[in-house]
Amino acid sequence: MAHTLQPPIGTTGLAPAPAAPATEQLAEIASDISSDAGTLLEKHVDLLRAEMATGIAEAKGGIVLAAIGAGWVAAGGVFLLVAAVKLIGYFFPDLPEWSHWLIGGGAFLVLGAVLAYVGYRMITRADLIPHRTLHNIQETWQWIVNRRP
Repeated sequence: MAHTLQPPIGTTGLAPAPAAPATEQLAEIASDISSDAGTLLEKHVDLLRAEMATGIAEAKGGIVLAAIGAGWVAAGGVFLLVAAVKLIGYFFPDLPEWSHWLIGGGAFLVLGAVLAYVGYRMITRADLIPHRTLHNIQETWQWIVNRRP
């Protein structure tokens, strides 16, 4: 009995088809992924701009209010300084008038410095850096760089 060579069960015995179409599909998929990643990066940059604009708007509003408040405090401070000087003269009539002004001016100088420092601290607490968006952009960029064919 002669044995003939036959292909294994489930195969046709023909040579495999060329791999070019699969390679082209893979290249097309990689191109689509790169394009989508670029779009994602653009969206992250848009989000970054929006968050920055919001932070700046919040800080600007605080600065305007602080300036208006400082103006009112200054006007009120002038009146209080004059009243305090007169009050010092009333309670200490033996002191020369210039010392009344020195005491009143020194007290208001200290009070103004404390208020200015507190206002400065409030302004510097405004966080204008959108950390979450920057982190997302960095992750997306690293993914794009590491996934390029």
